[in-house]
Amino acid sequence: MSDDRAIPPAVCAVWEPLADRWDDTARHEAFVALVAQHGCYAWAAARYRARAGDPIAEAQLARLRSAAVDQLIPEARARRKRRRIGIIGLLGVLIGTLFAVLVIGFLYLSSCGAG
Repeated sequence: MSDDRAIPPAVCAVWEPLADRWDDTARHEAFVALVAQHGCYAWAAARYRARAGDPIAEAQLARLRSAAVDQLIPEARARRKRRRIGIIGLLGVLIGTLFAVLVIGFLYLSSCGAG
């Protein structure tokens, strides 16, 4: 399995007693909430996958997957939105520069023709 030293001790401490009271839904909910708080989804999923075929483990894997998606998708969308605003801003600067060059060129040509 993965290196437990990289996992917060609080998460490991909640996982260890789960084996003694595996049917306790409240303990699983507390564990999943703590995993979401610390973002160690892969580690927790590996623990539940080790009990493949167990209905409780399968249900908790689904909860972990849902929690991970709920947390990670909005973050990715926010990054994409910030990037899109940056591109739109750059496009605005380029269009503004082009407009300024055209105005300056028009004024220069107008002054040359009058002189």
